[in-house]
Amino acid sequence: MPKLRIKIKETYNRELKNVYMKIIHLFHYYYPVLGGLERAVQKLAENQRKLKHQVHVITSYLNVQGRPKEEILNDVHIHRIKS
Repeated sequence: MPKLRIKIKETYNRELKNVYMKIIHLFHYYYPVLGGLERAVQKLAENQRKLKHQVHVITSYLNVQGRPKEEILNDVHIHRIKS
């Protein structure tokens, strides 16, 4: 099995003196599938984006026919993969 390597870079903004992160959430389902955990992950990702972090959600494309495999929704990058 190949190893999954994810690089996370920090970007330093000198004007605001904040450290921004690239954040990845890996979850079975995401919007438009509605459920308690799906909504919790969505709100978490959207709030992290409001804090100026770059947020990606990796999720399944099962049960979301008609949606693109990659899209940006509320500034959150969504990547749907086969699972």
